[in-house]
Amino acid sequence: MMRHTLRIVVLATLVWGPAAHAVAPPLVPLQGVLTDADGVPLQTTVSMRFSLHTAETGGTELWNDTFSVAIVDGLFAVYLGSQTALPLITFRDQNTLWLEAKVGSDAPMGRVQLGSVPFAGYAEYCGNVPVHTHPFSEVTGTMPSTALPASVPKGPLACGAAADRVKGLDASGALVCAPVSWLEIPDRPAGLVAGAQACSGADKVTGVTAAGALQCGADQGVLGSGTTGHVAAFTAAGAIGDTAITIGGGGQVVLPSAAGSIGGAGSGSGLNADLLDGLDSAVFMRKAQNVVVVAKSGGDYTTIGAALAAITTNSSANPFLIKVAPGIYSEKITMKPYIDIEGSGQWATVITGAGGATQAAAALVTGAGGGFSWLRHIGVQATGTTETYVVGISTGNGNFFAESVWVQVEGGVNTYGIWAGSGTSSAVWGHNLEVYANGVTGTTDCVAVLIATSSVSSRLQAVVTYAGGVTGSVASGLRFGGSGRVYLNQSSPQASSGTSAYGIEVTGGSVYVYGGRPLATGATTSIGVNVTGGTFESYGAQIIGTTNTVNRAGGTVRVMFSQLSGGAVGGSGVICGGVTDEAGAFSASTCP
Repeated sequence: MMRHTLRIVVLATLVWGPAAHAVAPPLVPLQGVLTDADGVPLQTTVSMRFSLHTAETGGTELWNDTFSVAIVDGLFAVYLGSQTALPLITFRDQNTLWLEAKVGSDAPMGRVQLGSVPFAGYAEYCGNVPVHTHPFSEVTGTMPSTALPASVPKGPLACGAAADRVKGLDASGALVCAPVSWLEIPDRPAGLVAGAQACSGADKVTGVTAAGALQCGADQGVLGSGTTGHVAAFTAAGAIGDTAITIGGGGQVVLPSAAGSIGGAGSGSGLNADLLDGLDSAVFMRKAQNVVVVAKSGGDYTTIGAALAAITTNSSANPFLIKVAPGIYSEKITMKPYIDIEGSGQWATVITGAGGATQAAAALVTGAGGGFSWLRHIGVQATGTTETYVVGISTGNGNFFAESVWVQVEGGVNTYGIWAGSGTSSAVWGHNLEVYANGVTGTTDCVAVLIATSSVSSRLQAVVTYAGGVTGSVASGLRFGGSGRVYLNQSSPQASSGTSAYGIEVTGGSVYVYGGRPLATGATTSIGVNVTGGTFESYGAQIIGTTNTVNRAGGTVRVMFSQLSGGAVGGSGVICGGVTDEAGAFSASTCP
């Protein structure tokens, strides 16, 4: 008997409904990976039985259905309830549910407890609460003013005399007002002296007694008590001593016994750092190992390039971090392996520059081409006019890692936000990226993310791209060629304007889209996904294109559990399953 291994994910993506107020669709998207006993992903079609139970073992089976499932590179996706109805009342009446899967003639696999996403269907049974009212008199703690006795004061109350204070309420609810005596203060220390105090004549304040009374004398005093130009020094016991701290010209404080001085600007000389503010120097922040600070002032370097050039001992066992303070840095940099560059925020730290004659020469940031190095929390802004190329980031011939990065490029004949075309190992691994490419008059090719020659995998999570074309230009949110793969998760590549606009272009390799929103509008020809070669597959996505939602001129196209909104599907041979149109009409096996 063939044994299989299964990993299941219940997706948080719902089938698109016809309207916001529609009844929740009784479908639960489910995606998984199926391998053989040796862990090799399957490439076949199998029979799979799914069932829901009330317990992890035993219990009652509440629902089941059997599917014929196509497995591609081990991946599959089904909609529970698309064949045999799955009543949403099932999730209302059960606190927990367990999903059991069985492949062909194999024994059932261990059950998996469902999380919160399917139980969201329970919301269908809420929201119809009838109007429920109470008379005002039944509301606890309130009473209409007309029901109060005539003797009870109504409205805002205040004491009349300026010196009076509220001391309480009388039986009718009126304020009791009177001046407050110092002696009426509760918990007042015994013998505490009350009222304003001052030394007489030329005497100066020399201290304060335990009872709060001033001590006065003709000798040492406190600045402001009649002594000009000095503050008395205090002894270790807190008494005023004989040596004064003098205040020189310009606000300089001179310490007693010539111990040192502190200037008006805060600089000093002859001082012990362990005695400043009562803090030991051990508590002050020390410079961290392998952390280099770039800042407009006060850092180790003033440019990122200088910091990179100074680091020569970086390795997998000795990584570095370049921390870049807020500011605009006009330079082009090439990253090094095992040196991360981290800004202070996508819009706080920005690298700027112009284009160039080649893609590599135009790039403001070039990847290390090997090893691990991340670009994080930083902005990249490239501009140009008639340059051949304007490029924000070039990955180099290796994996480029980026997180929370904002890229904006504008102008030039060829405008690329991120360009991965230096070799077959060029790839992008990005999370939380925003990439904008805008053409100007004279721009012919405007692409937010271009992965041109890769034979390896790229992965993009939570990425928004936008390409804005002009007359005579092609605009693409994402263009992929080569022989590798791109995994696009909850991302939205978009393009508009120009002669041709494509949310996603596939000319080779394989692109897999999970969720997200590829979009193309506003151009003479606007196609959400255009495939001329390679493979494209989408699961749980919304694809929008005013000319065509999807167009196949070559290669393989599969659209599963997604919504197609806009123009018709172009070309022939597009495979659709579990697809809705913009009106919410569902099709199990044909393209709308």
